[in-house]
Amino acid sequence: MNQKRPLLADSSLFSFDMYDPLISQKITDPRTGKNYTYKERNSKILLCRPEMRTSGEVYLKTYDAATREPLKDVFITFGCGNYATCQMGKTKHDSILNVESFNDKMPICMNGYLKLTKPGYKEKILRITTSSQKINLGSVYLEPLVRKNVSIKIYPLTRRNINVAGNILSIDLVMPNQSYYPNPNDTITISLSRIQQGLDEPMEKNIIISQDSNITEIELIPGMYTIKGSLLSADGFIIPKGCKEVCDGGFLGTGIGSDCKKFPDENIVIKPALIGGIEIDEKYPFIIKRSDLMNNNTLEIYLIKIPPPPCIDQMQEMSSIRPIALRYRDRLTPRFIN
Repeated sequence: MNQKRPLLADSSLFSFDMYDPLISQKITDPRTGKNYTYKERNSKILLCRPEMRTSGEVYLKTYDAATREPLKDVFITFGCGNYATCQMGKTKHDSILNVESFNDKMPICMNGYLKLTKPGYKEKILRITTSSQKINLGSVYLEPLVRKNVSIKIYPLTRRNINVAGNILSIDLVMPNQSYYPNPNDTITISLSRIQQGLDEPMEKNIIISQDSNITEIELIPGMYTIKGSLLSADGFIIPKGCKEVCDGGFLGTGIGSDCKKFPDENIVIKPALIGGIEIDEKYPFIIKRSDLMNNNTLEIYLIKIPPPPCIDQMQEMSSIRPIALRYRDRLTPRFIN
């Protein structure tokens, strides 16, 4: 009787990369008490070996999304799930068709992706499943990052107060007609986040204006953006001593013989202090059109400044930035100005 023989295979065919949570962690040797840093162990990635490129040819052409002209030297990276990423090369000029294209075989993978990158452009991600069949992905357009100057304007709100039994009550915050440039001692931070579309990576751009930093240029592409900003005053504000009076009900709640106390016992100095900002969310996003980026203009962003609170109760007004921005969104939505 013929005996079954074991199937022999090259063990290297089963090598793969795994995430090791111990990498860069400090490990103590229990015998000596010495500390060591756990280092990554070398491993070969099977997927990226040339002999693994057995799919049908994958073809695509690259273009500048703004000019619609062929875009050269776009780097192509192939990824298969969370397993590995492989550099596949870059686009080359096709003199016959006068286009910039990529045409090559790739590893076999279900639910893989291609990442197209070029300096000065927003990366592009395409979903792909490779097999023995040829794939034509057609024309792919990369968005150029357009650098824009940013100007910041502040709307200082005013408070409408009433006095009730010796206590100051704020009944509304009123938007002025005029905006102003920020105080040079203030610190402003603004984050513009492009709402994710498809497989593209999220895009976030930050602006910081302070005595130590003056980042007033950002790179943008067309799309819908959320905006979140804060206004920090170096001067801060003071909650005055005794601004709030609290009384008990007195005899049987009649107020006769009531005992009243004033708070706080001393001035409260808050310095520096958050005194304003801006919030524009996904419900009413800031929309940047391609035509906005083609012109020689400046992006003007508006923040609100909440007046110093007259007493303790008004300190919670800092949480009202979002509803105020929604209420006055027609005036607080950023604009491109010439």
